[in-house]
Amino acid sequence: MLARSRADKQKTGKADPTLLEGTEAFMPDDGSVAESTSTWGVVNVDAVESIDPTEDPRSFSSKLPWAITFESGGLTISCTVLYPEQFDAIRRMFDCEKSIVESLARCVKWKAGGGKSGSAFLKTQDDRFIAKELSKPELQTMETFAPAYFDYMSFAVAGNRPTLLAKVFGCYKLTFKRTGKDRGSGKSKSTQMNLLVMENLFYNRRFARIYDLKGSTRNRHVQPTGQENEVLLDENLVEAAHTNPFYLREHSKRILRGALYNDSKFLADINVMDYSLVCGVDSKNNELVLGIVDYIRTYTWDKKLESWVKESTFLGGASKGEPTIVTPKQYRQRFLSAMERYFPLSFSAWRQFSSTPAVQYKRDDGPKRREPSKKALAAKVKRRAALASKLDEKEEKLVLTEAIQVLRAVEVASPNAIYELCVKTEVGNGIAVPKGRVSLPREAKPSKEEKILVFAEGKQADEARKAGADVVGGPELIDAVLNNRIRPTTVLCTPDLIRTITPRLGRFLGPLGLMPSERRGTVLEDVAGYLQRLRGTSEWRADRAGTIRTPIAVMHFPVEDVVKNIRHFLTSVKKATGNIRDEADRNRPKHLGPKPVTPIKKVILSSRQGPGIRIADI
Repeated sequence: MLARSRADKQKTGKADPTLLEGTEAFMPDDGSVAESTSTWGVVNVDAVESIDPTEDPRSFSSKLPWAITFESGGLTISCTVLYPEQFDAIRRMFDCEKSIVESLARCVKWKAGGGKSGSAFLKTQDDRFIAKELSKPELQTMETFAPAYFDYMSFAVAGNRPTLLAKVFGCYKLTFKRTGKDRGSGKSKSTQMNLLVMENLFYNRRFARIYDLKGSTRNRHVQPTGQENEVLLDENLVEAAHTNPFYLREHSKRILRGALYNDSKFLADINVMDYSLVCGVDSKNNELVLGIVDYIRTYTWDKKLESWVKESTFLGGASKGEPTIVTPKQYRQRFLSAMERYFPLSFSAWRQFSSTPAVQYKRDDGPKRREPSKKALAAKVKRRAALASKLDEKEEKLVLTEAIQVLRAVEVASPNAIYELCVKTEVGNGIAVPKGRVSLPREAKPSKEEKILVFAEGKQADEARKAGADVVGGPELIDAVLNNRIRPTTVLCTPDLIRTITPRLGRFLGPLGLMPSERRGTVLEDVAGYLQRLRGTSEWRADRAGTIRTPIAVMHFPVEDVVKNIRHFLTSVKKATGNIRDEADRNRPKHLGPKPVTPIKKVILSSRQGPGIRIADI
């Protein structure tokens, strides 16, 4: 059929859209060819002199598909060939119109790694071609994608321009239906499969690693197993680049940059995104094999919805980085920028660094820019604070009970998940970070076993033992601590012994946060009273930025218990930050002045899989 179509086109300049009867050609199964293991001669693949292949896909031709039907082994098999003449021209461009028939006759199932589309894959036994199953939306996309693809490939070949697009050599719709006695008593059901035939980028190659790159680091990491031809993702390449970067020579870098620019512009113009650059690392030959795949899917409404969900702050998507689904133009910009970083240019002795803009730039010797005054800086800070407060007011908030219900709905399958409370405070210069101890009405997690070490002698040592200290003693315990025979979780000391233990234990307990100090309140006379307050409580402490995080309740707790825990903990935080004055603050000596107040900026409740929800009624 193709031979006749080419001959007619050569004579008339137009393709005949009519498929004549009796000209069906098909590739039978193994059992239908006697005394021969070759399939040559079954299909007429003899070349016919025709016009230039690079002009053929763009020349006037029928866009109607060809339908071929035949019976084999109790099945009626129907094959619809989409854009037959155009794809035939593409195959002749790359000199595979004969080998593809022989290759497609022997296919095996193939499990392709790295993707998440769930499509089925077939690979020819000679490893030359891959057949991918297309979904219905992808098949509909071919109506607009295919003509643009034919034009682009023709111009690329005619202009000798580099391209990384994996070559597509055909698109077929296959239908299988039982016939005759095999139908049975019930209605016969037909099975349909849409296949896209493309080149195998890694034909006759073995790679140490294969990367599927999209230019995004959002959920783009897999755990390496060390197997051959293992497919890794963007974050894996970023990790490996620290020790073994993929340097390219200047000529190779220029070709790669030009091919990526042209291909990504073509795909963005036809509204295509979410494509990938596949990179095979041939460590034996020190080569990289690159190609762009998965470029059939356009930016449809379901992709827009996925992008909106991943960008939503309320659904917890914004904290995981930029979403992989963006508009085609945004995807192209991010893709080009990432590939520029992934494949840096190698240093060369022949490269003229003096021609770079950074070296040619000359500093202006004109008048220096006047530094802003303190008044101007204060006004700038004030404007920023006002803008931040406006943005803070616009942020979505929920009351405590509603936030609990939302997280409970998200974690419906995880009754043992933990609520986490995050309190952000505004710590000023010279003010210690908030800390304290609290005993929740209902503990979220079993309290850790504490081992309390007290350095005391005489009467204070006896009182400490009665109060429940695990280890009590004097300087003789220093060697046991240094040799890890004693591993305390809390260390207390009396003022008489602090100067004795500091020279030897300061550098050992200090980095662990266990060294007694007057500022932390662990160097004191009333050791027994401190131990009584310590038992049955858990410690909380803010980080350097003033953020306090703590597990506050378990998901299966009643809502009332969760509310009690949160209210009780917030009361402890407010007392420690000076937002609530307790009895100790009222009895504070006048010469020390009032206790400094650390403002509480926001309170956020979250869970393991749920979003972070800001609480309104704190």
